[in-house]
Amino acid sequence: MMDNDLRLRRLFQEAEDPEASLLLLDIVLGTGAHPDPAAELAPAVAKIQESANQDGRSLEIVAIVVGTDADPQNVDHQVDQLRKAGALVFSDTTGAVEYISQRLAPAVAPPFKPVALNFFREPLAGINVGLEIFYDSLKDQGAKAVQVDWRPPAGGNEKLMDLLAKLK
Repeated sequence: MMDNDLRLRRLFQEAEDPEASLLLLDIVLGTGAHPDPAAELAPAVAKIQESANQDGRSLEIVAIVVGTDADPQNVDHQVDQLRKAGALVFSDTTGAVEYISQRLAPAVAPPFKPVALNFFREPLAGINVGLEIFYDSLKDQGAKAVQVDWRPPAGGNEKLMDLLAKLK
């Protein structure tokens, strides 16, 4: 949420995949988040769209921007910049998932095996990797849950990760 470097590199990597037709971004605003994520992400979206068009490919970028008017990043500015760059922007997960499922429907058409609905009535358990608030929410609802305190090796620093790999 603070540093878009790894996200941008992965975004460009996925955009180069000739089989990719849709990329999804999740952008969270608020205290502790990047001060202006669209300043870095919007130019990347525009560049990816331009590159895909030059290659004769259709590549959609869907962004979910989660924020409020009270966030320091100015949610309207973030959404505006991403839209101008060519992203389709949603303010909630439900809208994005509905859109994506409609777009991908031909690619994932039946045959599906129906999911037994009684599966969802049985006690569920979760493994949370990341923000503990999700773990706390599961526990508060009476679900069994495990919190994994995972951090990227060497704090995500690629040079240090390469050095660690050489030590193995």
